Amino acid sequence: MRKLLPLLLLTACTEPADAAPREPLDQCRAVDGDTLNCAGERIRIIAIQAADNPTSAPCRRNAPNYTCDLALYQAGKDEMARIVAGGGLEIEREGVDRYGRVTGHVYDRAGRSVACTMMAGGWADYWREYDRGGRVAGECGL
Repeated sequence: MRKLLPLLLLTACTEPADAAPREPLDQCRAVDGDTLNCAGERIRIIAIQAADNPTSAPCRRNAPNYTCDLALYQAGKDEMARIVAGGGLEIEREGVDRYGRVTGHVYDRAGRSVACTMMAGGWADYWREYDRGGRVAGECGL
């Protein structure tokens, strides 16, 4: 067992075999609590949904599963801005959503999932239907 322990620890700390390589993100700003703009590229963090500005299109049409609250929207955007200010963000890209935003898993300078940080602080909710393979649930201990 002693010989297996280092191998088990190494296996537990590696990325999934199908994970995309992490790429650095530069010149980022918070759009809201679940979206970034980095060097002109809009990035939607996978499997979370933050509160929306009541003037947004989904809120104006009373879309289901959206929280439309200005104070919560601003709090989520402020927290995302704090994370962005820490620098060192990285992304594992997954695709492009119907709005043309890049979708992916974003990590802070310390390697923590930004999705997990936003959910743990109450700034975003988990959206299981967008969590392919349950990766975010696993990373965040949901």
